[in-house]
Amino acid sequence: VVLTFDDASKSHFTIARPVLLKYKFGATFFVTEGFDFKDNKKDYMTWEEIKELHEDGFEIGNHTRDHLGISDKTVSRLPEQLEAIADKVESALQEKPEREMSTEEIGAHVMQELKHLDKVAYVRFASVYRNFRDIDEFKNELNDLLKSRE
Repeated sequence: VVLTFDDASKSHFTIARPVLLKYKFGATFFVTEGFDFKDNKKDYMTWEEIKELHEDGFEIGNHTRDHLGISDKTVSRLPEQLEAIADKVESALQEKPEREMSTEEIGAHVMQELKHLDKVAYVRFASVYRNFRDIDEFKNELNDLLKSRE
């Protein structure tokens, strides 16, 4: 069973989080700055609450910066969406109290963001980051991705 929550609704933090923690369930929270996320903190989480979810051990996924649906008409905006992801990862890493970060930790953050945004980019990055040595390692990664979609 995979539990996911989309769009950073405030109730994910105030209602779902306590229940998930009580029963020790994991979940992925997909965050977007779309809709009126930036201004409406009654209905949407703050970045501090999102950080707290991460500190609780939940996975934080990217739902693109403005909840952009990617199509032939919008694909040209994909680079700006990706850059926003990179900026958010960098910002999150800079907020950590440790002054130094391992490349493994940075790579893990990048892989997490790519996995939710672009599966092909994720596999390409993973093949280099994890140093795939043969076709079986590609197959295993693709099989894991396919299983996670079911």
